[in-house]
Amino acid sequence: MSRAPEHLAAPLPASPVRERSRPPVAAILAGVVAIVGALPFGVVALLLGAPVIAMVLVGIGKLPWTGADPGGVFELAVALEGSLLAVGYFSLLVTAIVRLLVHRDRLLLLVTGLPLTLAIGVLVCLTNGWNSLFAFLAPVVASLIALWPSVDEWVSVRAPA
Repeated sequence: MSRAPEHLAAPLPASPVRERSRPPVAAILAGVVAIVGALPFGVVALLLGAPVIAMVLVGIGKLPWTGADPGGVFELAVALEGSLLAVGYFSLLVTAIVRLLVHRDRLLLLVTGLPLTLAIGVLVCLTNGWNSLFAFLAPVVASLIALWPSVDEWVSVRAPA
């Protein structure tokens, strides 16, 4: 019998195994607080945002060519803007949570949670009163928790592919 050359018969070296590190408690806490903060916006997006978008798009298609009242067109545009804001903000929060916990990327949570939440919160509070400010606190708190040093260390190490 012939023998195989030594370089073919030798076992292959084991490939390095990347360990999946668990997210720190602060990252998990930020995700939970962001989910709690996203729930009211999800309800608003589901019950008000999506149906209003559908109705407004149909209404916008009809109004300008029927000689409708310009005030009606303006009301439809405001309703469409509010509905898109509700659906879009909820989508951004959920995407930010997934990016933080799965992809180790907290940038979207920081951008969504701090300046965008404060801007939308002030806009909503100016139109609905300052008692609705409480709904916007959870995303801001989640963003502040995501700034903890343990989350910074965990995010700096890239997740395995």
